[in-house]
Amino acid sequence: MIEIIEEADPNCPVCENAKRYLRELAKRYGVAFSVRYYATKSIASAWGSEPVTQHLYSPEAPERYGLKVSKEAKEVLGVMSQYGFNIYPIIRIRWGVFRNKEIVIRGWQSDTEFLTKLESIISVLKSIDR
Repeated sequence: MIEIIEEADPNCPVCENAKRYLRELAKRYGVAFSVRYYATKSIASAWGSEPVTQHLYSPEAPERYGLKVSKEAKEVLGVMSQYGFNIYPIIRIRWGVFRNKEIVIRGWQSDTEFLTKLESIISVLKSIDR
């Protein structure tokens, strides 16, 4: 059984766009979809560069992955960390007998490459999770 869970901020327009797409994707592949609203202090994933949104854990995190981040991006990450801001949406794709296996994607992009890869993940999981 495959399940897509979107963790979102109810005030985030990026989360709303992701919800529409994920709901349609789930329907197309016949998998469960749900949205969990958590924070109201989030910064949409459209802010910042792709590496920052994909590897956000602390202001120093990108360097641990060998990514160069601008001084401005570090300042933004520092403020986010200090005030407890989150980047939403967070997409959880769970599968397995007890849904004990999980892929977590932080942030959202509306470009074709990102959406194609996301659909590929669902397609592959659907083919092996029978």
